[in-house]
Amino acid sequence: MRPEIPLTLMMLNLMGCTREIPKAENTARADAPNVLLVSIDTLRRDHLASYGYARDTAPALTRIAQEGAQFENAYSMAPATDGSHASLFTGRTMSEHGKFSHLQRLAQEELTLAELFKDNGYRTFGYTSSVKFNKKSGFGQGFDSFEKSIEIKNQRSRWALRQVVKEIDKQQEPWFGFLHTFDPHAPYAPPKRYRNRWHPPSRAIKPQQTTRFIRKHRRRPKRVSKAQLKRLIGLYDAGISFTGFHMTQVRAAVEAGPTRPTLLVVTSDHGEAFHEHGYLGHDRYLYEEIMQVPLLFWMPGTIAPNTHLEQPIGGIDVFPTIAELAGIALPDNISGRSHAPALRGESVEDDPEEMVLMQSTQRWAIAMNTPTGRFKYTRHMKGEYERLVKLDVDPTGKRNVIKEYPTEHAMLFNRLASFEMQDAQGRSLERDDIDAEELEALKAIGYVE
Repeated sequence: MRPEIPLTLMMLNLMGCTREIPKAENTARADAPNVLLVSIDTLRRDHLASYGYARDTAPALTRIAQEGAQFENAYSMAPATDGSHASLFTGRTMSEHGKFSHLQRLAQEELTLAELFKDNGYRTFGYTSSVKFNKKSGFGQGFDSFEKSIEIKNQRSRWALRQVVKEIDKQQEPWFGFLHTFDPHAPYAPPKRYRNRWHPPSRAIKPQQTTRFIRKHRRRPKRVSKAQLKRLIGLYDAGISFTGFHMTQVRAAVEAGPTRPTLLVVTSDHGEAFHEHGYLGHDRYLYEEIMQVPLLFWMPGTIAPNTHLEQPIGGIDVFPTIAELAGIALPDNISGRSHAPALRGESVEDDPEEMVLMQSTQRWAIAMNTPTGRFKYTRHMKGEYERLVKLDVDPTGKRNVIKEYPTEHAMLFNRLASFEMQDAQGRSLERDDIDAEELEALKAIGYVE
């Protein structure tokens, strides 16, 4: 009889949790690079040309991939904005930092990437395009300037993009910046000149009605016609193109600063499902179309062009990788591992323990390279569901092969069971300050009924 995955709730008292932070002189090194971390909300990996998509939805990102490094097997830590960004900012799993959704806040005792850079003499700024990043969320920790725009109509990310360009142009170096763009997220309503770029004009679905449509048909693939699905995907891709257009301006601003090198990192918090597994949207399941995200690193002179890295990497690994590339010592208790040596082209031995953990409020998953292939194992936290897919032969994860690979199933089951994964309901940092305005904004993007 197989042992159950431990549900022991560690019940970390985050308000009393302390973390050892390397001492810094609050003065950056003379050769310290600028750093810009870009998160494009809801951007699935396989809708970019550099990852094999037939449409070149964002030529600016294609160019960044060609001139830098691309991780082929990058995963988000969670299928929603809050948990994945909290892990991106802290280098820790959701069970460790405790922020699964807008219902929790990130504890002040968590050391964020912005705080680490600020402690090392950097000017820090962040500009976002979603209500998920309001100041009550805790995401603004460590930023000298942290602002959001929650315009739900057209051009939602234009303001944030322009603000970042202004910050870069200030040339008060060195700086660490965070840019969050929201246009691929529902409602899929980019400016009119983009709406029909990838699909002819259609009455199948009106752009501003996509959030309602997705909510209504999340688990009803037979009720969605081929024309409607094509229109949804076309509008989604148009949002990617709109963001890509403005990324050209960001890239130009970065290149215009000649005084020191700049590290540019582009990723996403999660993808979007279009009924590949009978589900539309995101926020619950851990399927490939939701969890596999782009991850690009660009730093001329340090990272060689056309670098393609196959090792699995998760969102928690971005924190230590950026810090090492910037020459900053890591704090204790970081769960992620740095991939900076591989990005610098150094010889790196294959690590048989290399894996990525993923977590939603009810499901856990582990992706891992094994001697017999690349597998991903997913399990409901109460044992009601489990799934094993062999991604090197089935990259979209269509077939459950538990019965065909009992050895690999047992190994990944036991490996997942060895981690102290924590139930989201066991956390104590619940928010009680969500007001009517925030609820309305959350409803507009599909997070509240």
